[in-house]
Amino acid sequence: MNTFSTIIETAAKRARETVRGLADGPVGDAMRRAIGTFSSGANRDANGKKIRTKSEDSSQLDSDMSDSGVSLVTGSDQSRDPDTSSSQSHSQPPSPVAAAAAPSANFIHKITPRTSVKHEAGAAGQAGRIYLDYASLSPMDPRVKKVMVDAIDEYQANPSSLYKEGVKAKKALHDARVSVGQFFGVQPDEIIFTSGGTESNNLAFQGVLAGCADTMRSSQADSGQGMTHGIARPHCIISTIEHPSIVEIALDLTNRGYDISFVPVNADGIVDPKDVRKALRPETVLVSIMYANNEIGTIQPVRDIAREVRHYKKGLGRSSGEYPYVHTDACQAVLYEDMRMPTLGVDLMTIDGGKVYGPRGMGILVKRRHVSLSPVFRGGSQEFDLRAGTENLPAILGLKHALDIAHSEREEAVIKMGRFQETMLDLLLARLTDFVPNVTLNGHRSDRLPNNLNICFPGMDAEFLVLRLDALGVALSSVTSCRANDEDSSSYVIEALGKDSCAQSSLRITFGRFTTSAEVALAIEKIVQAVKEQVKG
Repeated sequence: MNTFSTIIETAAKRARETVRGLADGPVGDAMRRAIGTFSSGANRDANGKKIRTKSEDSSQLDSDMSDSGVSLVTGSDQSRDPDTSSSQSHSQPPSPVAAAAAPSANFIHKITPRTSVKHEAGAAGQAGRIYLDYASLSPMDPRVKKVMVDAIDEYQANPSSLYKEGVKAKKALHDARVSVGQFFGVQPDEIIFTSGGTESNNLAFQGVLAGCADTMRSSQADSGQGMTHGIARPHCIISTIEHPSIVEIALDLTNRGYDISFVPVNADGIVDPKDVRKALRPETVLVSIMYANNEIGTIQPVRDIAREVRHYKKGLGRSSGEYPYVHTDACQAVLYEDMRMPTLGVDLMTIDGGKVYGPRGMGILVKRRHVSLSPVFRGGSQEFDLRAGTENLPAILGLKHALDIAHSEREEAVIKMGRFQETMLDLLLARLTDFVPNVTLNGHRSDRLPNNLNICFPGMDAEFLVLRLDALGVALSSVTSCRANDEDSSSYVIEALGKDSCAQSSLRITFGRFTTSAEVALAIEKIVQAVKEQVKG
């Protein structure tokens, strides 16, 4: 038996012991009540497949686990707080998480891991480890790696060169740009390749301000006025839970005399589009609200926010192509949400290859043609004079292929991640509530990414839990990795929810493409163990 098989067998054995142990307690009672709600043969899941009866599940439970397709109990829709579930009145389409949880009764899922992609060493590259930090960095898909390795051999000339090899590379670059543009529903010249999400956010934010200044200088030269729409001191709007690469830009600009407004989120981590509308001014040049939060996974009503901005501009007599522009950091949303720019109505969008199983150090800024943008550093004329530097063609082709895979596997990913999410949340709450009172989910229950859980364990030291779980073989985080090494590693995102007591007591658990049912079952055991150890001191 190889190492991977041994790991799976061990995980499955522990999962069997866990389920059997739970069967004698309140969780077991809940499982039996859930299974008993079914009439024979009449129930079907979200995909139209027949849901097995209690007797069928009982006879196959052990064999399912042995095959590492561990059958785990999902939570009841009836257990959700109806006030929380229905609190969103915006017109954003229902979250795929809610769609994935469409069946109205409890049932036992058999979750079968994908077998088309081998990833036997574990997502972090080390056998025996369970990687649950996909929001921080998604491991490169082997299919993407193959494309990149092939490209390194095939394209060794600069795409800007005039000779045959350069022309060949230029064509490959153009074809990739066309394909990526189709993914976002835009033209090829609206795709700007960058080094990642942080650079794309900087180019969007600082590039708009630089473009505004350039426009003002041009206006001054033409008319002697020195203003565009009266914008002498540009104003920008962001939310209080943006990624550090936006927050730090905003704070730096504030120190340099720019005017920045921070709009709040509600207790579920959602921005109210009406609050954005109230913050708009004639001097506003940019609104930057992330599509999905990197810590708590909440999905923002970006389409409604963009609509509010359009209506505001119309009231000022401005065209849709004039200030203010709407930017969204969509790095976390690509794998699970609609990414078509015309549908969302935004002007700028940030993408990071390291979040979509593509190459790290590779990103995209999608910029609509009407956006006035200036480069933030100077050099050659690559990327339509907006991002100097020789194009990293192998990485670009790898990112293009990662997006192709994301598009083709999106529906499957939403369903699989949603089941993992609901299973882990319900079992952790059931098993830990007696040890840690008031264990809660941070962020909205349904309007969130299907692969994200952020759970508060009041009174617990989250950093200690992360380190203890690391020793137990589970890799996850407590705050965004961009702040994990700060002296103050408390979460400003969770503080923004009004949950100060949870800012240093919460774990972020994020699943991904290579997560298996057996790993989820074993991770639940390890988290329960680590929390109980800390409670007992």
